[in-house]
Amino acid sequence: MKGVIFAFAACLTVLAWAGVRVDVAKEFKDDQTIRIAADEFRKFYRQLTGREARGEVRVLLTIDSEKSADGYDAFSIRSDARGAVVTGGNARSVLYAVYDLLEKRGGCRWFWDGDVVPRITELDLSDLDVDTKSRFKYRA
Repeated sequence: MKGVIFAFAACLTVLAWAGVRVDVAKEFKDDQTIRIAADEFRKFYRQLTGREARGEVRVLLTIDSEKSADGYDAFSIRSDARGAVVTGGNARSVLYAVYDLLEKRGGCRWFWDGDVVPRITELDLSDLDVDTKSRFKYRA
């Protein structure tokens, strides 16, 4: 699977919003859910750190449909030399993975009556080795 991820890295489209660099595999650049995932990362990174990333943070968002071949949402998050690689079995799984990363490494929480976004000096993207699969095929 790593070969699949890095094969995508050769044909990237770089989406840049206010200095935050989010790389999206070219095949998925027009997917609305992937764009939302990239925008959510940018927004919460700014709220967490109080600054724009200015390219210091690189997160590659991509899809490997083999992860969700059985119909369950699944994703992985791995560190690489420049940041993190977020791979979902589908676009929805990529969005879930971005929220998981922000929750586990940033301390973000989302509640019906408001978000909790702590202030941190840096979002640590080192030593990421996450594989998650939903327990249910359908979420309500």
